[in-house]
Amino acid sequence: MKRLALVAGSAGLLAFVLLLFYYGLADILAALATAGLGILWVLLYRAPSLALMGLAWRPLYPAQQRPTIGRIVLARWICESVNGLLPVAQIGGDLVRARLAARPGLGAQSAAAVVIDMTLALIVEILFALAALGLMLGLGIGGGMGPMIALLILGAGTVGAFVVAQRRGLFGAFAALIARAAGAESWKGLIGGAKDLDGAIAATYRRRQALLACALWHVAATAARVGETALGLWLLGTGLLLTPAFIIENLAALLRSAAFIVPGGLGVQEGSLVALGNLLGLSAEISLALGLIKRMRELVVGGLGLIALATLGSKAGQSAREQ
Repeated sequence: MKRLALVAGSAGLLAFVLLLFYYGLADILAALATAGLGILWVLLYRAPSLALMGLAWRPLYPAQQRPTIGRIVLARWICESVNGLLPVAQIGGDLVRARLAARPGLGAQSAAAVVIDMTLALIVEILFALAALGLMLGLGIGGGMGPMIALLILGAGTVGAFVVAQRRGLFGAFAALIARAAGAESWKGLIGGAKDLDGAIAATYRRRQALLACALWHVAATAARVGETALGLWLLGTGLLLTPAFIIENLAALLRSAAFIVPGGLGVQEGSLVALGNLLGLSAEISLALGLIKRMRELVVGGLGLIALATLGSKAGQSAREQ
């Protein structure tokens, strides 16, 4: 799995570089310069979005086992940092956040919360992508969207199968196989065994109010990410706001999720921004400048998250040595 992620990442990096030079690096940087120091607002804007994603995950824990808001938001931030900047096929960060939030002896519950949180986030992502596609069709700019429709259908079917596997107690064994393929043997130590994980997932699915709360927080988080894209477009002087941002953010996010094996969706995100921007009347230079703003945010926010992870690991090691 790691080797495949490295190969996919190399291909994504090549695509990213080719896009920049094909459309003219100087023109893209000139468009980016329009945003100026306003890019700092995009960096700061990520904080509420991360907080909302953390709050979405928290209700899935039983009340007596629930991590503090600070701890769970920190874990969610580190998760995004790992998934965005390291070659872990965009799932390694979720293993990390499950471990960071777990209390001693409650690893299976933490892992179950992560699994169900990922599932509900995907469902919300697909629903928003459907709304974005419907908006495009309503505006008469949905020509050539057959592949996107096919991707949505495939995504919905995959999530449906994912949910069925969880509800029927089949997910634990599957997760163990994935963890072994990814070289994440520590996953077994976290959950205690496939049966424990399946039991924790089943118990969590019975808590309907927690599932609803999680889904609603994800709706809020997705709306916040649309706001980030709208801010980026505004800073680039396009005069475009919520409608194009809604379409671009949600369809590009779906494509990036589909290409989960590519670390950080490198190249995939930029290509989708160019394609969607073209449909919406944006120049490739503007679309790629928006992509660079997003990458700058990932590098800064994600880099700080990796530093936080390293600091936590150092403290844990020191504590263990003292004991």
